[in-house]
Amino acid sequence: MKLPSLSILACALATVAQAQVNQLVGPSLNVTTILDFDNPFVASGPISGTSSVFTSAGITSVTLVGTTTVSGDTMTTGSNVAGQGLVAQNGALAIAGPGEPLDNLAAGAGWDIQLANTATEFQVLFVDQVNMGYQIELFLGATSLGTGAFTYSGGFPNPPHYWTGTGAFDRVLITFPSGSGGVGIDEIAVDGGSPAIGTNYCTAVANSTGSAAVMSASGSASVAANNLVLEGAGLPTNAFGFFLTSLTQSNVPNPGGSAGTLCLGGSIGRYVGGGQIQNSGATGMISLAVDLGQHPSPSGFVQVNAGETWNFQAWYRDSVGGVATSNFTDGFEIVFVQ
Repeated sequence: MKLPSLSILACALATVAQAQVNQLVGPSLNVTTILDFDNPFVASGPISGTSSVFTSAGITSVTLVGTTTVSGDTMTTGSNVAGQGLVAQNGALAIAGPGEPLDNLAAGAGWDIQLANTATEFQVLFVDQVNMGYQIELFLGATSLGTGAFTYSGGFPNPPHYWTGTGAFDRVLITFPSGSGGVGIDEIAVDGGSPAIGTNYCTAVANSTGSAAVMSASGSASVAANNLVLEGAGLPTNAFGFFLTSLTQSNVPNPGGSAGTLCLGGSIGRYVGGGQIQNSGATGMISLAVDLGQHPSPSGFVQVNAGETWNFQAWYRDSVGGVATSNFTDGFEIVFVQ
């Protein structure tokens, strides 16, 4: 028997890897729309990737990846465009409605969507473009769960599509390997999608990216489950940072010469043990799975108990005008349950 060549084996392995992400034609019966830019209505114009429009809907951040080109294309009514959608305008994230401009996407451009909680299905409606190839990659934390290459084909109206992987995921990367004409997304939906498990408070100060960093968490507030993951997004790239925690909230501008605002008071614990100081890397994000039985405090580790309210914040290094400084995310309050 003749054995297959290495190139044939490589192609077979690639096919298996791509099958780790599956595409289905929606709408799925399992998902709930968490972000429709018409309900509530979101005004047209630039939007921060950590806007409360996203965070209040259980999306930690949306990042426009790659480059775009101003093309003169506009959102065309009837091409899955019935109202507002998320697009690129002048190389930045924006909301646009019928008749308003949207950029073309260069090869490799798209959206990087970080969810506050894990999901097993993710659905969007592509608007203003059809018959284009795209790639979906799913992640859980920093681990890629696989990639799939697909085509959005046919005419308008075209239904939403949704994707599943080998397990739960909390990040979706949508890119267009060969580029695309003007395209947007709308009606973002996930199964089990819900707002973050805590509540943001205290206003963070914009950092060197031009936007404020935002604090969130995934997993659950269950002490018994002990699966809480702290997350900070919107940090400068390749910046070191760590998480802080306290039973007390505060609002202290520029503590110790920092450019930011400390949202914690009283006794403040720091997650600075082995492997707990994080680097934001190319995504500008840090995350840490914490042990609620080893919760840091100035006097040592304590146990988090059901019924307690703990507050969290991330501190990180930054540089403004070439001068080294530091900054903070906003604060994040979690009421723990059994």
